[in-house]
Amino acid sequence: MIVAKHVWETVEDPLTFKNYDPEKGWPLTLGPYVLNKVTTNEAIWVRNDDWWAAKIGLKNLPAPKKVIYSYAGTEEVRRLAETVAREVERRAPELATSRWWKEERGARVFVDFNQANRDRTIAGAYSPRPLAWAPVSTPLASKWPFLSAIHQGP
Repeated sequence: MIVAKHVWETVEDPLTFKNYDPEKGWPLTLGPYVLNKVTTNEAIWVRNDDWWAAKIGLKNLPAPKKVIYSYAGTEEVRRLAETVAREVERRAPELATSRWWKEERGARVFVDFNQANRDRTIAGAYSPRPLAWAPVSTPLASKWPFLSAIHQGP
């Protein structure tokens, strides 16, 4: 994050500085949009019709008057992951399963939608584990020849 000098000089504690105070006009932006509202699952930016670059003729104002960034919460992400897992299982039952018990899986790939939770992620080829020896879980495939040796724990 880049913060203007006149803003940074007023910061008492950099560790708690959020660069967000609508009454002071923060965050400062140089782009054509200014932050209008932030909630737990969206940020709303409105077009600044007084944008400096448009005023001097450098660029045109963008057409959208408002940009809304929406992001899903933990429960929505988990439901999506479960839906995807069930659909993969439906389309390729001989290859994939979302069954929890190992005895029911056989040799099929386990699509674990339960990893989409507050303290986990289901999307990621490399998934570091919070253990003292810092293992990284990753899919093994012949398409990744740089994996010359696999270490199976401490």
